[in-house]
Amino acid sequence: MPARAPQAYCYLGQGRAVALTHRGHKIFLDTRDLGLTPHIATHGIWEAEVEAVLVRLLRPGQQVAEVGANMGYHTLAMAEAVGTAGRLDCFEANPAVLPLLRATLAVNGLEERVRLHPVAALEAAGSVEFTSDPEHIGSGHLAFEGEAANIRAGRWCRR
Repeated sequence: MPARAPQAYCYLGQGRAVALTHRGHKIFLDTRDLGLTPHIATHGIWEAEVEAVLVRLLRPGQQVAEVGANMGYHTLAMAEAVGTAGRLDCFEANPAVLPLLRATLAVNGLEERVRLHPVAALEAAGSVEFTSDPEHIGSGHLAFEGEAANIRAGRWCRR
């Protein structure tokens, strides 16, 4: 039987999918997300300009911190850029994307090169209220008083 070409996108059920990036990495996505998911699912690319800058600036062996890793798209490009001798510390406080990010790191074999910190990056230790737009899963940020009604709140992240 001839080898089958890899599929660029596969729905896994329960709002989760896996897709191939244009670099050939697998990334787990939340199908309810209307921000980055449609772009990665259909073209394998998200924020090409940002990715180009990261790849141009980073070198093998460097140590890098990423604050707000989201589902891991830029994490994959940065991990590739710093290579096996490099190290990437990723901070992601959004509990909605953490399982996707963990799965993305695992399926690409990056757990040794990328250290995931499931906390908010703050200037001092403490707790903060976290919020995100349910249609833009990766839009997580600190909650602000008077935020729009479509924003869900109540997520606490500790540092």
